[in-house]
Amino acid sequence: MILRRRSQSMIGERLGEHTDFGSVTILFNRLGGLQVLLPGEGTEWCYVRPLAGHAIVNLGDAMVKFTNGLLRSNIHRVVSPPGEQAGETRYSLVYFARPEDDVVLKRLESPVIPPLAEGDEEEEINAKDWIIRRALKKRVGNFKEEEWERNQWTERISARSRI
Repeated sequence: MILRRRSQSMIGERLGEHTDFGSVTILFNRLGGLQVLLPGEGTEWCYVRPLAGHAIVNLGDAMVKFTNGLLRSNIHRVVSPPGEQAGETRYSLVYFARPEDDVVLKRLESPVIPPLAEGDEEEEINAKDWIIRRALKKRVGNFKEEEWERNQWTERISARSRI
């Protein structure tokens, strides 16, 4: 996907905080504006500085599910470019990779991936249904309270401190 955004004179969020729901996102960009929320309890947003000839790679929530939280997606947002860059037109080349629709999103069997906690049951859901649910999760009214909490799982995993 190629994105073009004209210069932004207004300051503020352009794309609110979120985690990517696929497996991997690769971003080629020359302007700032991508911010990540550092792991842990803090709320400090940090700019990700694009480097010429380099790509920015984000892991998505599918990797969190496949690795039972061993690998984490990062909570990030897109804001207007800082400083003098704010007057520039932003061109971004983004590649999103995600599991095929019929892939079941569950913990992969491996000695390095943490086992499920005692008493935990793994949800059997395919990528298509999970992504639809994720896309609708922003609408609180679509879910009962316990379903809303369940849908927040990868964000909670991603926000906790590194081990």
